[in-house]
Amino acid sequence: MNILIIDNHKIFLEGVASLIEKETYCSNITCSDSISHAKDIISSKGLDIVIVDIQLNNENGYDLMKYVSISYPDIKLICLTMHEDFDTLRKVLSIGVKGYLTKSSGFLELSTGIQSI
Repeated sequence: MNILIIDNHKIFLEGVASLIEKETYCSNITCSDSISHAKDIISSKGLDIVIVDIQLNNENGYDLMKYVSISYPDIKLICLTMHEDFDTLRKVLSIGVKGYLTKSSGFLELSTGIQSI
């Protein structure tokens, strides 16, 4: 699987990427810390999964999720966020997100989520 992770916290981004790239299902992992950079990657690479946070500095992860869902419907979206409320879950699911995990989840949950969507 070709996976893109978008998060504005570099240590978190690099840590998650490091864990995922060790998994046998991952053939390529790419990281981005901004929506504009992520859009460039999405348009140039054959991605299977995009993992995105909601809050990205002054940018909004919802906008990127909508963009991917409409423009690249074959790419599966996973929202990995600190938000644990039902309204946020409902909102991302209505956008077309296939997986939702909070940042308090462990890597096993993320890995299972990646493989199950």
